[in-house]
Amino acid sequence: MNEALNQIFKENGIVIPDGTDLRFTIDPYDFQIRVSGADEKLTEEIEAALNTGDNGYNLYSHISWSNPGHYGISEEPPQYSRGNPWKTSLFLAVKESTGYDLRELERKDGQFLTPDGENVWDLLDDKYKIDSHFYTYRLLAGYGWDYVEDQDLSIGYKGDSLYDLDTEYGYGSGQTAWIDQRREKDEADQRKYMKEREETLRREESMPNRYERAFASQYNPDGTRVNAAADGSYAGLFAEENTGGG
Repeated sequence: MNEALNQIFKENGIVIPDGTDLRFTIDPYDFQIRVSGADEKLTEEIEAALNTGDNGYNLYSHISWSNPGHYGISEEPPQYSRGNPWKTSLFLAVKESTGYDLRELERKDGQFLTPDGENVWDLLDDKYKIDSHFYTYRLLAGYGWDYVEDQDLSIGYKGDSLYDLDTEYGYGSGQTAWIDQRREKDEADQRKYMKEREETLRREESMPNRYERAFASQYNPDGTRVNAAADGSYAGLFAEENTGGG
């Protein structure tokens, strides 16, 4: 992602002054990138360069997958727990099924109405008519689009590199010490497991196997030798005098 961004800046003749700390915020509906942290002219140049093709979608997806909460590393940073993902999902489902933007439709009597007065829910493709979408639809249609916070996502950019916000468990410059610590712990756990496994194998190799136990030499009180299984299943078989013979 760093290489892609820096290449875009280079191709568009954009120079980021040293020490500039930018923040890119991506809208979850149209994936437009908003830039903060620079003067107005530079902000306009950066936004014009970034808001082409699938850049917004790709950056939004990248931030989403960078959530350390996905991997049990730490709690979710605040930005991931804000808003409702089903609001985004419903918006995209309506957009794909009907072409309408829910934000632009009239809200009346607990419904979003098309310009023709139809309930947009009735026009939704059946595959999207799931309980979570219906509950979110009723919530937004009843209380307003802004009743539920949008789930836009942000990421920092400084020194030609992206960095994750509000977390020590990121992937940007100066944020990756936890990766080395986790790797060292995993390697230590693997060494411990292999050592214990080797000790177990050595113990198993030093023990007689089932065949050897079955025909181990044992002696009766009268001095006769018998070959008896350890579990007694062959006791008394092959009895012979203890003459030292094979």
